[in-house]
Amino acid sequence: MSSTRHADPLGAIDSTELRILHALATTGSLTAAAASLGLSQPAVSQRIKRVETRLAVPLIERQGRGIRLTTAGNILADHGRTVVAEIDAALAAIEDLRGERGGTLRMVAFPSASATIIPAVMRRMAQEAPKSHCSTVRPSRPPRSGCCATARSTAP
Repeated sequence: MSSTRHADPLGAIDSTELRILHALATTGSLTAAAASLGLSQPAVSQRIKRVETRLAVPLIERQGRGIRLTTAGNILADHGRTVVAEIDAALAAIEDLRGERGGTLRMVAFPSASATIIPAVMRRMAQEAPKSHCSTVRPSRPPRSGCCATARSTAP
């Protein structure tokens, strides 16, 4: 009887497992990776073991009180980061289609814009992104000549 493990590439890894590998690469700890993903440490360990079994290659090594990814683990974590980013982008695009994206838009406006432009922007935001919240702030002093406006989004 042979103890050689054979890889089972079909269904070998899913996006959650790729997220786990990326978190492990970032944190160097099963416990910290689990916490960052909202999973239990035993769940993370079990998922890694299953992937190692399916791929027939070790993905992590114990290192003192933490872990480190093997070469195979690093390959999956690196490629997984790209795959997961693409999955997240696709899901965000679908959320946009359903109109379920939200966030906060804070606008700074002088009284003249506050009376004319801002209400129109807020009405349009309410129509196009009903889960969004808009607020305005009046600046405490006029802008200096040559200053540029900056924008920052707090959308999820």
